[in-house]
Amino acid sequence: MKITRSEQTERKMGKKEIFPPVICSSKDDYNQVYHINFILPGVKKENISFRLNEKKMYIEGESEHFMYLGGFDFLKPIDPMKTSFHFRDGEIEIQAPYENKFRD
Repeated sequence: MKITRSEQTERKMGKKEIFPPVICSSKDDYNQVYHINFILPGVKKENISFRLNEKKMYIEGESEHFMYLGGFDFLKPIDPMKTSFHFRDGEIEIQAPYENKFRD
């Protein structure tokens, strides 16, 4: 018997409902840094995971009753090594500097 991808996801998540996180984004006044906020109500810091590269970011978080899955595409490449994350009360603030391809 072959298990479909949706069945695998359902087994992983159990009976929890899946929602996208609320995402707010902006750039700084100098057009050098993305500011992104993910809002994940009821999710503790230890129940959040990220995947990040210069073009995309994926987030997954789990609370007692819900699972949050979401992603964000950057309009310009960012520098993942200089990206910072700050967590507070179910909200993650991310600062992702644009990648500077013309470094000295």
